[in-house]
Amino acid sequence: MQEKVHVLIGEDDPNDRLLLEKAFRKVWPDVRVDLLPSGAAVVDHLQAEPSSAPSLIILDTLTSRMTGWEVMEWLQSHPAFSRVPVVMFSGQVKASDRALAERLGAKGYFEKPHDTSDLFALIKELGKFWAG
Repeated sequence: MQEKVHVLIGEDDPNDRLLLEKAFRKVWPDVRVDLLPSGAAVVDHLQAEPSSAPSLIILDTLTSRMTGWEVMEWLQSHPAFSRVPVVMFSGQVKASDRALAERLGAKGYFEKPHDTSDLFALIKELGKFWAG
């Protein structure tokens, strides 16, 4: 039996968390989604469940208490999680941030969609990390 797909999201904006949760429920209803309010909460969650690495991690670049960039560095220094695909989300896309995301091993860097149809399309595209 295949393990349930698990997506871990670090996003400090409660409205963005709610939108992401609704989009995942609509597009991928069978995916387990854990929404956490900070980068530090993502690290705490991973440390609490070290044997169950998520299928995908989505990080806000500037989440509170620990930025997405700092979480990426932490992930790369922990072998149990260094191979988990990570996608970075940002309110604004800068070439320098895109380059940093690539250097830190992110599999994608996206501007947060401004309308729900774009968000649903992006969430559907993220299925490539587990749906084949």
